[in-house]
Amino acid sequence: MIPICLLLFIGYKWVKGDFKFLLHSTKQVNAVVTNTEMYNIGYEYYRQNVTYEFRVRSKLYIGENSVGKIKGKKTKGSSLLIKYAIDDPTIHEIVE
Repeated sequence: MIPICLLLFIGYKWVKGDFKFLLHSTKQVNAVVTNTEMYNIGYEYYRQNVTYEFRVRSKLYIGENSVGKIKGKKTKGSSLLIKYAIDDPTIHEIVE
């Protein structure tokens, strides 16, 4: 019998994105930032919520994600590198 903590760990990793692209071939594309929003996460620490759009096979997809110091502060109109699943572009994440 599989311990419940192992199942919870795998479920957490799946939702957080580590296993998001499992069994999917991926491709990368540039996206354009359409909106940014800063929000306070405690004391003097901030995160930035970024809305972006990208095109795959002439269809427009819109995504939203939170970025921090690792990926850098983004401005409206700047570009992002997005990794997406070829068979389902709604599965995507910011690469840099």
